Amino acid sequence: MIGSTLANSWFGWGTDPPIRATILSVHHHTTPMNFSSLTFSDHAIKGATKAQHTFENGWTISVVAGPQDSGLYGDIQHDTFEVAVIRPNGNMLDDVICWQTPVQITTMMHLIEML
Repeated sequence: MIGSTLANSWFGWGTDPPIRATILSVHHHTTPMNFSSLTFSDHAIKGATKAQHTFENGWTISVVAGPQDSGLYGDIQHDTFEVAVIRPNGNMLDDVICWQTPVQITTMMHLIEML
């Protein structure tokens, strides 16, 4: 869960009296996405698979894998995947992230959700 605890803080500026600031708690009650939440379908490359998910913050993750020598940087037989991360403006990050495991992809998804 992303959030902060309700906190009261006192800040002082030199000789001026302290200013009381309240930090409100923000909690997201949705279950974080993970690799097993992705829905895979057939890729244009024979024997390959693909999944894509756009998060509430506008970022998108694209996950693909194919048979050995398919040209993709993920191998279905070895449970590794090629991942592209796309910004809300539609531009992909500099390059794809190669040979990622489901656990690594889940971690990536949690980080993307926090952007």
